[in-house]
Amino acid sequence: MRFLRLQRLFQCVYGRRFTNKSCFVTRYENSVLPYSTLTVSPPVRLAYDSIDSNSDGEDLPPLVILHGLFGSKTNWRTLARHFHKRTGRKIITVDARNHGESEHSPQMNYFLQALDICHLFQELELTKAVVMGHSMGGKTAMTFALSHPESVDSLIVVDMSPTKLNLDEDIPKYLATKRAMNLNLIKDKRDAEKMLMDVVPNSFLRSFFLTNLVKTETGFRWRINLEALENNLPEVSSFPTDFPHQHFNGKALFVGGARSDYVRVEDYPAIHKLFPRAGIKFIAESGHWPHAEKPQEFLDMVTAFLEECLQDHESPDEEET
Repeated sequence: MRFLRLQRLFQCVYGRRFTNKSCFVTRYENSVLPYSTLTVSPPVRLAYDSIDSNSDGEDLPPLVILHGLFGSKTNWRTLARHFHKRTGRKIITVDARNHGESEHSPQMNYFLQALDICHLFQELELTKAVVMGHSMGGKTAMTFALSHPESVDSLIVVDMSPTKLNLDEDIPKYLATKRAMNLNLIKDKRDAEKMLMDVVPNSFLRSFFLTNLVKTETGFRWRINLEALENNLPEVSSFPTDFPHQHFNGKALFVGGARSDYVRVEDYPAIHKLFPRAGIKFIAESGHWPHAEKPQEFLDMVTAFLEECLQDHESPDEEET
């Protein structure tokens, strides 16, 4: 039984029957992650919201959206509706493991998150989709595209590059503060906001973090798995080095915030090495959350890219990739 379970996992990762080859799952070594050690961890069940395609988009690949660290599928609810209205295609917003309503796990790295997406594709019977991810979700989307290019119609990465390896210095502090909060003293979210004010002076970030604080019959609780995130910060902050495929040949778009430093000019060679057909664009007057700070500009840019992808598929001169 254990062998059959391993076989199904390898089949999911590689899209073919099990052979005696290394599985690309992480082991942390210094600051770089060579994902070449055979370590098996099962995928988790991911929660998702879906808007079905209409007659205009029923033949188009669905758009699968992956949020960033501390986020959830609800962060993309409004934009998902707008993308559906503009394109007619099926839109799926997903909660990552240890986030939102998805299952928790003590292990967390990008190959495991890509395996979760593979499992979700099987559950939803998706053969191919446009995959868009922001920040941590962008790393997951890149990993999935380099592990399962046959499942990715095109790729959109929002304010993240494959060279982003340094942990933002404030994130451990945010996690420690959340874990130290006495939730028994919280009567409403205003109390929680006061507790965060000294550590998180930015009101946008405070509101964003507090979307993870939910009220239950017995009081407030965090719906994100703070312990797992804290224990796996080196994994979350880094990026894989060994992939089943050296590059993704489909069309890709990297959307950066002009005021953010997550996508830099010096990152372009690494981006184009892994994603040779990538375009890199920036949204003016936006930081790390261009989709939230400039939603109309973001919507226009991504919709234009999706149209380009359709024209690219329709071109008789397009070479097979």
